[in-house]
Amino acid sequence: MLTEALTFGRDTFKLFDRVVESPHSMAFYVDSWEEAARQRNDYIYNGSRITDIRRTLPEMDKAKAKVQIAVNAEIKRRIEQFQGGAKLKYQSPREWIPNASVGYHSDQLTYVGPRAVIGSLSLGVAREFRVCKVVARDDSASSPASADERTRKPSDAVRADAEGQIAIHLPHNSLLVMHAAMQEEWKHSIAPAPAIDPHPASGNKRINITYRHYKDSLHPRYTPRLG
Repeated sequence: MLTEALTFGRDTFKLFDRVVESPHSMAFYVDSWEEAARQRNDYIYNGSRITDIRRTLPEMDKAKAKVQIAVNAEIKRRIEQFQGGAKLKYQSPREWIPNASVGYHSDQLTYVGPRAVIGSLSLGVAREFRVCKVVARDDSASSPASADERTRKPSDAVRADAEGQIAIHLPHNSLLVMHAAMQEEWKHSIAPAPAIDPHPASGNKRINITYRHYKDSLHPRYTPRLG
């Protein structure tokens, strides 16, 4: 994977009419060349098509089998312990099968659907994964009638408490499971690190392999098109 990572490219996308470049290098992998052709022709990410789509490496295939077992075990445990023995509304009733391995950081729900479960395998340098809850803003807080700073501060403090922030340490060879509803209700990021402890094999590099379950029912051919 370290040798493969040298060939990764950086994604570019438009932000406020400016073309910006992602700070992360990445690659896009699928399980067959037929699927690679479909991804190039049918799927759109960040407003454009991806041309560099690769066949899953043997090492990634080996990891995928273990990730599938671990993620499904965690889904079962969560349902039994925290969801009253039932899956969430709109959560897929089927077994979680990682049929695509993607290096992109953003988790779009267009092709994985609502209540998506994502398995994220971290290799190399340990980093901190941070999440905070998405809390809807009160429109009245931005109205002229509530512009007084004294009335805004309590609301801001309550909002900050509701959002919170959770930091999760991700050492080498750790699997993070993002359960159903996390993509809709939480924001996540890898926090910038002023200093790192080099890994014996990868040095200062971190590789993240993200496994998602693409649903056939959400294939782009079912997406409404204008014109």
